[in-house]
Amino acid sequence: PTDVGGDNAGGFQPNKLILAGKTLYGTAGWGGSNGEGTVFSVALGLSATISASPTRAQIGDSIEVVVSVHNAIDEVLRSVRLDGGVALSGASGVAPAGFRGPTMVPSLAPGASANFTHLYKATNYGAVTFTARADGMEPDGAVTRTAAASATVTIAPKADLMVKSADSGDTAF
Repeated sequence: PTDVGGDNAGGFQPNKLILAGKTLYGTAGWGGSNGEGTVFSVALGLSATISASPTRAQIGDSIEVVVSVHNAIDEVLRSVRLDGGVALSGASGVAPAGFRGPTMVPSLAPGASANFTHLYKATNYGAVTFTARADGMEPDGAVTRTAAASATVTIAPKADLMVKSADSGDTAF
């Protein structure tokens, strides 16, 4: 957040947000010399989501991770890419198995989206979450960044549960 006016002199209601163009304005708590918060703003430029499928896999299965990046401003973003690729967290084994599509989008129009698809192979049981950071350059040279995380992917054996019950009258051991 960027401080855009210091003390809130009655211009913003405390604990409220206002979106104007690509900037989100609000107040941080009840601080400031008049007790009505400090005004801040957050520029919104790029947003991202990550989907990983399947969400339940077995060893040897392929897992497709799609990072979808959306330009939420009214200007063209240049050189949109994943900063550092896709990261993994969790107690599971997956191995990179390649990617499809672009590794960088030279130009992303206002309101447009681009997908970055990474492929993995499940190598060990457990659970994993995929994360990524995307960035792009605004026309004035400012870099806009965003981050996202997938839902957890569970890698486990496929099993059927069979329940066997004994005859309650059977007392032989």
